[in-house]
Parts: sequence; C-alpha cells; structure tokens
Amino acid sequence: GLLPFSIALLIVSLAAPGLRNKLYPKYIIQIGLLLMAGACFLLSFGVGVGFTRTDLIPGLALLGAGVGLLVSQLTNMVQSAPPEHLVNDASAATNTFLNIGGSIGTALIGAVLIGALISGVGAGLKKSTILTARMKEEVTSSVEKDAQVVSRAKLESTLKGVPNDQKQEILRINTEAEAHAFKVTMIAAAIISILGFFFSFLIPKERFSRKEEEPAANS
Repeated sequence: GLLPFSIALLIVSLAAPGLRNKLYPKYIIQIGLLLMAGACFLLSFGVGVGFTRTDLIPGLALLGAGVGLLVSQLTNMVQSAPPEHLVNDASAATNTFLNIGGSIGTALIGAVLIGALISGVGAGLKKSTILTARMKEEVTSSVEKDAQVVSRAKLESTLKGVPNDQKQEILRINTEAEAHAFKVTMIAAAIISILGFFFSFLIPKERFSRKEEEPAANS
C-alpha cells in the first residue's frame, strides 16, 4: 500500500542534509511543498473506477519525497536556531505543534473526504433508475448517519437480502462515490500544500546553526 511512500520518505530524509550545502533550507522546504502538491494532483488523476495499486505508485513516491524534504528541514531549522539552553524547549514546541497540526490536518482532510463521499453517493442515487424511492431514502439515511469508506466485501455482507440488481447498483454507486471522494480530498490536500508554499516565503533565507552561549564575564 504505502511502501512507495515510505521508501521515498526514507531515502530523501537521509539525502536531505547534504542538500543544505547547496541550497538554503527555505528553498528545500519550498521544493518539498511543490512536490507534495504535484503528488496530490497526480494521485487525484490516478484514482478512478477500476484503478489498481500500481496506479498510485508514482504519486505516493513523489509525496514521500516531498514530505521527506519538508520534515527534515523544518525540524533542523527549529532546533538549530535557538541557543543551546533553549534546545529542549524548541524540541518540545516542535513536537507539540506537529501533533496539533497533524490532528487539525487529519480532521480537515477527514471532513473533506466524508463530505465528498456523501455528496457522491447522493448524486449517484439521484441519477439511478434501478433503485426504488424507498431504497434511495434508506441508503441516504444510512450514509448520513454513518458515512465511511468500507470495503466491497463488507458492503456486500451488509446488503444481504437486497435484490441482486439493486445490490449491484448500490455497489456501483459506492465505488464511484469513493473514487470521487478520494479525488476531491487529494485536490484539497494539493491546495493546502500550495498555500503552504506561499507562506514559506516568510521563512528567512539563511542557514541556521547552533548559537553558542557567550562565556560569562569574569568578576
């Protein structure tokens, strides 16, 4: 699944420190954000009805490379800028904001995913000429109460007892809605990365190094 992402993340994270001798950390961060944006757009186009895991490999690898560049430089900048006695505080602040940012990002992307999924299912139900009005109401009510991405096998087990033609129609609608939701989510992630790229221009263009403590004056 995420193996291409993990491999690219590891390789780039190991190689990133060497780039600091050639580029300012600011530029490396900006390259990482652009790679992330490009990867998300690539993933959004690679997903559709009938797609395979192979279709996701380029986008996942590119995303891993972007994250590797970004995280390695941000962590190094934050921990290198303050003087020695503030390193622990800087490290704690970094971890805190990473956790907060991760929680907010997960919630935001999750909301986009679920919203797009509900929208996709609703659009599919509206166009369907096979499902009865009662069945459409039941599916709509079920999705609105507990919208989530589920496997085809789990959905099929839930639809036991439903006439086969209606069952296949619901499966089709769900598959298309999931693909639509993933596309929308990836586009949203790409937009967030692009916003991050513009905000990155606020980062100072300098190479941070540890600030040594000045020796105490002799009394």
